[in-house]
Amino acid sequence: MDSNFSITQRKMLERHRAWGKTKGISPDRIRPQILKLYAPLSATSDTLTFNTQIDQPGILSTENRLKRDSIMFVNLLGLGLHKVPIFASKLYPRNSQLVFYPDKNLFADAAVAPGVVPENACLEAVYNGTLTFKTNTTVRLEDYPTNVFRTVPQTQNGAAAYPSQGLELVDINTSFYLYGNTDNKFTLNIGDGDRGAITGGAESANYVCLILAGFEVVEAAKSNLRIDELDKVVGR
Repeated sequence: MDSNFSITQRKMLERHRAWGKTKGISPDRIRPQILKLYAPLSATSDTLTFNTQIDQPGILSTENRLKRDSIMFVNLLGLGLHKVPIFASKLYPRNSQLVFYPDKNLFADAAVAPGVVPENACLEAVYNGTLTFKTNTTVRLEDYPTNVFRTVPQTQNGAAAYPSQGLELVDINTSFYLYGNTDNKFTLNIGDGDRGAITGGAESANYVCLILAGFEVVEAAKSNLRIDELDKVVGR
């Protein structure tokens, strides 16, 4: 997160805590939070679904979903790729890192041969797709182009090393609230193209990670707080 984002987030946190004080909400119950939602890539499907609810079936141990009794204000998003190592048929997501572009040195399992689309090229379809977000049946973000989330470091590592990249978050010029006890679903539609090598190799599996960053209001979802009241906090 760059310095401009840090300043914005600090102001947002102060504004939410000031609002919370008027509602009898202790400042320590309004906390910075980052959700990490995962979905496995498939060579036969062009649609991935991410659910924010903590009581939905888990995907990877590195996930972080929204507590059922919490409300979260989200104003930064990210879309990363996670190449998860497989040892003895077990996934080890904590032994690899998130990246935000298909680095050709990291995603290099597909053999270079005539007529074979390499793994990194197949993964470009993730960043040539669209993202849609619904709460129950209400559409809150529709067909948003995912190439805005593709972020390549200015300096990349050589073939002998994995890429070095921190958490990349994007301000998409909007914000929204999520209730932990409500059905919030994000749908990623992957762009057309060859997906033969998109899933990874024999010793790895590729996942997409949707990142939602903002502030969590702990135990607020079970109160009588209304969205229109929360919107006033950010001046909408």
